[in-house]
This record gives sequence, structure tokens and C-alpha cells, in this order.
Amino acid sequence: MSIIYGLKDSDRYIYHYTKPDKAIEYILRNKTLLLNSFARTNDPKESKDWRLTPWTTNPLPSNDFLDESLPKVIASKLKLPIHLACFCTDAPDLSGSHLDDILLRGLARPRMWAQYAQDHEGFCLVFDKEKILSQMRQQFSKNSFLFGLVSYKDRSFVTSLEPNAFRLEFDKLQELGTEAYVRAHMLTYFKELYFEKLEDWRDEREWRVLMLDHYGEPPLIDIRESLVSVIHGASTSVEDSGRAVSLTSELGITHTRLYWINHSPWYDLGSVPWSHA
Repeated sequence: MSIIYGLKDSDRYIYHYTKPDKAIEYILRNKTLLLNSFARTNDPKESKDWRLTPWTTNPLPSNDFLDESLPKVIASKLKLPIHLACFCTDAPDLSGSHLDDILLRGLARPRMWAQYAQDHEGFCLVFDKEKILSQMRQQFSKNSFLFGLVSYKDRSFVTSLEPNAFRLEFDKLQELGTEAYVRAHMLTYFKELYFEKLEDWRDEREWRVLMLDHYGEPPLIDIRESLVSVIHGASTSVEDSGRAVSLTSELGITHTRLYWINHSPWYDLGSVPWSHA
């Protein structure tokens, strides 16, 4: 299966950049991909505490409504059980020409290599998107996870008086109880809460899979069927490359190294014996 030549389907593959030690000691050695806590992402919108504004139609609010700890409790419950794995995607409208499309590919993103793959020393893992979703459906309840592209929109911290993701509907909370209310709020506002970032992130073209109701140890996805290729960075060491190839020998996947020619990354398909498309 070639991931380079003749590819026009920009929706087929997803790409996960990772540091060399994490790739070798955990992902490739164990053949699993960890879903991390939502609150541990590098986006302050997701990692910092949310501030919810209580709202009620009752002209005489109760003491519970005035309890300053209540919004913090609900905000915490909207985050704690959430785990996710983040990927990037190819740009839309690939031509199928590997010569013309190199800078449109999710595997050849210089800033992603620098930011998430330890300054080009790590790896970009290429997954078949449908296969990774199929594996999750086998491992987990289909009602427990969401997936899709992240949208990018700049918003002010000033929120509308209309119902919104950061408004705590106190009357509904009283009616449903805490757990049911949190679940309903998640599902009503999941796009804004979990699949939206500021426009400054837009060039990442992020796609993510997100588990809603997981407490305890972070979940692991078996990647034996969905991992199709490992891309080695321009500065990945010979030793780390050798380990990555050895750890995946039984999977029958491809390995390719990127290197740089002046302005652009390119596929190194000749200088190392394991590098092929």
C-alpha cells in the first residue's frame, strides 16, 4: 500500500507526530496508542479551568445557586472523564502527484515535526482512519466516543446571554441531577467544548478522537491493524530508526525518512535500505 504515490483521497490517512522515546518505548513496542487526558493538551482553552456562569429563571435564587463552588464542580466534571488522541490530516483536493502534493501532506509539516516530534528527531505515525475507528468500535462502546475535524474560530471571553457552552443552566441541573446534566451539556455543546480552537491553530488541520466517559487509567487503542507507515524525521537518529523498524517488522508496514532539499521536505527512498513508499 503506497502512502505517497497517486493519493487523491485526503480523508484516508491521519497522522500522529510523536517524540522518539514515546514512539519506541510505548506506541511501537506495545502496539497501542494512548488517549491522554483532555486537560493535558497544550491549548490553554482546554488545559486551564473553565469559568461557567450560572443562570436561572427563578427570581429568588436559592443558596445552591449562589454557591461559588458549584460552577467549578460542573466545569471539572465536563473535563475529567474526557480523553483524546490528536492527529493532523492531508489538505483537501490532493492532485495525486507526489511532486506537487508534498507540502499538502499531513506527514510533511515542518512546524508539527518541530513542535510535536522533538525538532525532527521523532516520528510521524500514519494511520488508516477507518481502521482506527473500526478498532475503537470493537474495543469501546460506540456511544462513548466522538471523532472529527477541529474547527477554528476566534471568540471573545464575553459570552452571549443566550444559552451557550459556558452557561450553567441551574434549573435544568436541579431537574436532571448532576451526572445527567453534565452528560446532556457535553452532548449539546461538544463541538464548541471539545472540537473548536482559536484560528491561530488552524494550520494544524487537526482531527481528533475523543472518549467521553472514561475514569481511571487512560484508555489504549490497539494499532496493529490501523498503523500503515512510520515516517522518520530528518534528524531521527540511526539508532532510533533501527529500533522503530525492528519493533514493527511483524506488521508489514512501510518506513520512510524525510529529508530536506533547500526549501522543502522530500522523501528519502534511497539512502537507507528500509525506506520505501
